[in-house]
Amino acid sequence: MRRGQVEGTNARACSVQVAVLLIRRIIGRLSARERQELSLAFLKNDAGNPTYKGFKYMFLVLEQMNVSPALASYLKSEVAGQLRGMSQQAIFNAWVDAQIGGVINQLREQCLKEAELKKDLWQ
Repeated sequence: MRRGQVEGTNARACSVQVAVLLIRRIIGRLSARERQELSLAFLKNDAGNPTYKGFKYMFLVLEQMNVSPALASYLKSEVAGQLRGMSQQAIFNAWVDAQIGGVINQLREQCLKEAELKKDLWQ
């Protein structure tokens, strides 16, 4: 956290970086069975799983911190990737692909709206 602040990263972004490190440590210590159980808890919104409950609370706090949507998305990608046993590079690449896909979808929607407004000019 100190290094990030020295480099000019704001405290909210630093806290997300710390959360990523905690996620890696927590999920990294889980057995394959425990990862499967946690994955199912996410799918079922099962607050009976204490690890899921902790992550769910972490995501609620994250929303209250008003961090950028991209950072929040990365944190969620980290959890999903760790549960799948993905490498850090694979998690990052999947997150980048998702961000690019989101931007492309936004551009597509804007283009469709503009085309609808100007369709009379084109016909």
